Amino acid sequence: MPSLCRPTILLAGPRPLEVNQQSRWPTEIEIEGRWVSVQGAQGPERLCGEWWRPGAFDRDYWRLQLVDGRCPWIFCDRSTGSWWLHGWFE
Repeated sequence: MPSLCRPTILLAGPRPLEVNQQSRWPTEIEIEGRWVSVQGAQGPERLCGEWWRPGAFDRDYWRLQLVDGRCPWIFCDRSTGSWWLHGWFE
């Protein structure tokens, strides 16, 4: 997989995502009601907003390669531990 970059398809807003992980990287994600295995993972890339402003964020982003060929851009919200789908690479 190439180095970390931004997805070609960015969702209008992040969508909640269920993730299984082993050690520190995702191993499976639930997409469209079914679990799909992760073939490759690149990350995390930590992105943080300005903590003193409303809407600040602290996220670890991952670019995944799924066994079905799709490549989602997901993140873990470090303040809540919840996972989110934010975009897709074509």
